[in-house]
Amino acid sequence: MPVQIVATELEGIKLDLVILNKKIESITFRQENGLESEQLVTKKHCEELQQNIQLIKNAQNAEVEELNRTIHYIKTKTSKAEEERDLLRLALTLVMQQYDEIPRHSNVMHEETNKAKKSSPEERPNRPTTTQKQRVRTSIDKQIRRPPG
Repeated sequence: MPVQIVATELEGIKLDLVILNKKIESITFRQENGLESEQLVTKKHCEELQQNIQLIKNAQNAEVEELNRTIHYIKTKTSKAEEERDLLRLALTLVMQQYDEIPRHSNVMHEETNKAKKSSPEERPNRPTTTQKQRVRTSIDKQIRRPPG
């Protein structure tokens, strides 16, 4: 009889082991399912974050492009303004040079002008003629159109 009792005890232990094995499998299966659903939630969250990051990057790229266009526009305008300033300086220099070439005699000029009104063209003071004025304008126009060397 003791062998039968031992055999029965062994069968009971085997049954307990099978039951425990099934419980472990069940718990493991539930944990795996829980992990899989957690992974799905985490994966979905990561995808949403990646989409948000991409939207932010696109917005930043658009902003950078807009700033680059603004910088280019400002540089172009600045360059044109500097060129115009240089041309105006050149024109002013040429005008001043031409102005300096015209004879000036303060009070004498007034007297000569009054005399010139009364006198003949040959006796008038040395003043630039219309042709000379036109030459000055042409010279200034040529200098303005030609970039400074």
